[in-house]
Amino acid sequence: MPPSLQQAIDYHRSGKLAEAERIPFFDWWAIMPAGCGASRWADAAPPLMAKDRVHFTRAGYRVGGQAFARF
Repeated sequence: MPPSLQQAIDYHRSGKLAEAERIPFFDWWAIMPAGCGASRWADAAPPLMAKDRVHFTRAGYRVGGQAFARF
């Protein structure tokens, strides 16, 4: 995971922003496998992450949407 991404997740997870805005925090990174989840999802069959390792594929958005709905 890129260090700057971890800093952003830590900040959001700390609750300061979510608490200030009175909204829950959904951690998109947490729905992916440990380690470099984006790469693992990109290499999955079918791929769940686009080659840019930033955007999900249609199948990945489906998995993410289901996780978000459970949240």
